[in-house]
Amino acid sequence: MNDRHYDDDQIFALLFDRDQMADADAADAHLDSCVQCREIRESIEMLTAALADERVWSEESLPGRAPEKRVAAAVELASRLEEEDEQAASHLRRLIDLSINDLRLAILSDHLATLGFVRKLIEHIRSTLERKPARALALAGLALEIGDLIDRTLYPASTVDQVLGSVWKERASALRFLGRFQEGLAALDKAEEIFARTTAPGLQLAIVDFARSMIFRELKRDQEALTLVRSSGRAFLEMGDIKRHTQARYAEGVIIFERGEIAAARDVFQELLKPVQSLNDVETLARLFHALGRCFAELGDPDTAATYLLQAMATYDDLGMDTEKIRIRAALGKMLLASGRTAEGLDRLSQAEREFERLEMQHDAALVALDVVDGLLTLGRGLEAVSICRHLIEVFTESGATSGAVTALSYLREALATGKATPEVVGHIRHYFLQIPEQPQLLFLPPPS
Repeated sequence: MNDRHYDDDQIFALLFDRDQMADADAADAHLDSCVQCREIRESIEMLTAALADERVWSEESLPGRAPEKRVAAAVELASRLEEEDEQAASHLRRLIDLSINDLRLAILSDHLATLGFVRKLIEHIRSTLERKPARALALAGLALEIGDLIDRTLYPASTVDQVLGSVWKERASALRFLGRFQEGLAALDKAEEIFARTTAPGLQLAIVDFARSMIFRELKRDQEALTLVRSSGRAFLEMGDIKRHTQARYAEGVIIFERGEIAAARDVFQELLKPVQSLNDVETLARLFHALGRCFAELGDPDTAATYLLQAMATYDDLGMDTEKIRIRAALGKMLLASGRTAEGLDRLSQAEREFERLEMQHDAALVALDVVDGLLTLGRGLEAVSICRHLIEVFTESGATSGAVTALSYLREALATGKATPEVVGHIRHYFLQIPEQPQLLFLPPPS
């Protein structure tokens, strides 16, 4: 990785004349990991948006000002935004570990309701998402509250919309992590509505389409997901955003995998390894290792699968991506069960279930718990699974889940207690849980006898 910092002129060239910049890809990678350079980039982007906003140049906004004074006013705006960012960063370091209510009170009492504070909250939401999605969702809600309080006469309308659209997009990401997919789609609709009002919204709208495709994938709306991920990927490529283009290609491979085209998905992931490594996109590289592990497991090569999965887990650990580490732990647990290493497999699955619950990801926890139940049934230890169902019923009841989920788990508990449960019954209930995100009011029906 290039460790040197880039100056304002170099970052401006990266944004607006990247074809003439020999190390553009290396600069992208550096900015992704360097807070100092990334803040310069964001300030330039905000200044550009401000200069493009008709409000900056209108006589109504700046009555009686000559053109050169209007330029000076725009530069003054950019300087004020940069100052707000610095102040917000300083305050947020002091306040960020407070409860949401205490943080809200501190913001109000210290008069911190500025656009800069919202921008810094967005950065923290993104860094929190993988480790604490419920906290990220609460912070997104707080950022929207602050957005309602800021004095909009201080900023160009396009600049405000760019920031608030980003909050709605991050809110959607947190909702997706928590399995609240319909709410996530609604948040993306709001983000799209806001971004459409900004100057040159093409990139942001493509990002929203990409995020929407990820929720469609979770909802098993594969064709819609595939259409959107391909169109957003083409848009990223046309705009010169190579990193996002490769991420879209990776997502396309995931959708192909989930349609059962395992060998084709493997080929997509392997094709992406070198480009992603050259971009130094460590997060996407970790996801590629994860995806290749899943492919080789499905193709009957557990040794190669385990190698890739362990590489992914180590990389996720370095990145602090806890939710993905948990998914790998669950995948390894299922592989161990399939290979006859029962005790170790059940232990990994049980640990994954507990960790998903800790992150308030109940839907994911339930799916892993059903894998544990299936493993116990296969071993003739179905009675041990009764307590698992009882615990899940308590968790789902406390979380206010739909009655169908509780009914399904109650049915499984009774079947286990009476010795009537079979792997087919567990599979039926698992299929029902996979449908809940798309159809939250779906009634549970017992399997046909």
